[in-house]
Amino acid sequence: MIADSGSLPWLTGSADDHAPHLLMVDGLGPDGHRHVVDGFTALFSNGSQDPFAGTVSDEELKGMLAFPHGLSPVHRTRNALAFGFPVAPPAYETYQWLAEERGTTKEELPGGPWLTGVAALEESARLVLADMDGDGSRGLLEDVWAAAQHHIFRDAHLLTAGTELSSAELQTVRSTTAKWRELPRVLRFAANSARRGRPRPSLVTGAFATLAELEAAAAPLHAVHGHGAPASRPVRTRSHTLQGG
Repeated sequence: MIADSGSLPWLTGSADDHAPHLLMVDGLGPDGHRHVVDGFTALFSNGSQDPFAGTVSDEELKGMLAFPHGLSPVHRTRNALAFGFPVAPPAYETYQWLAEERGTTKEELPGGPWLTGVAALEESARLVLADMDGDGSRGLLEDVWAAAQHHIFRDAHLLTAGTELSSAELQTVRSTTAKWRELPRVLRFAANSARRGRPRPSLVTGAFATLAELEAAAAPLHAVHGHGAPASRPVRTRSHTLQGG
């Protein structure tokens, strides 16, 4: 579900801004309340956020999901690409959630051809370094954070969807998750260091190189379970929607 990052009950202090924030609602707790998982970690000017997994009441859930109007074009684009290919977001922004429904949807990325896998991570490292050498105005760190959340959710789905995984496969998924979770923090540290006149390009390239190695090892597993990343996808018997009300 798409929540307001500044309205999460598990925040300590306050967030620096209000932005769309993806949460996973994966069931009901013993008390009948929704079970929510949020693996995000952050430090803010006046507070912090630690990973959360627990139940929330219906009123708390409504408060988190009541997002203010006036999303920026960047946030709208990220929401539209939540599934990795364009899905038109609803006209109103009060409540939004992501769902897979049976149907027929042609799952294709816009434009193309697109880099995927190791090549995409190598190009991402180059673009992030170029942005750090400039004024950082392209917002690539936020884009990397958004991409990392999608990969974390992909791995969480593999672990919670009843998929049978071997011990080696479990370790592969957990290692990949850990590195995706770590990547935004590493890049933020590198960006702050660059602003102080002490660029650390090896920190950036090293983080992406480690991820590329792990993603390459996990690629067969992802493909088998429907989480591959081709430049375009065939028609499948399901559709994906951004829903709201």
